[in-house]
Amino acid sequence: MELVKKQKPELLSKITKNLGFAMGIEFREGSLVINSKNQQRLKKGMVFSINVGFSDLPNKDGKKPEEKTYAIFIGDTVLVDE
Repeated sequence: MELVKKQKPELLSKITKNLGFAMGIEFREGSLVINSKNQQRLKKGMVFSINVGFSDLPNKDGKKPEEKTYAIFIGDTVLVDE
């Protein structure tokens, strides 16, 4: 967030509200969402879906209403090993 705030502050309102979540018995463990409010410690063997995205970005080349905005999202699955 600090990088976005420093380099592209206009994107702050468009960034995803969290940076991922822990995966467990449930695909998405609601108590282990990665955001500024979560104070849980990571433990060896935990699996996380780490992701970031931006939505409602303007597309200057869009002709039709549905082409005038776009979103981008990237993520990966990681295992805590230490």
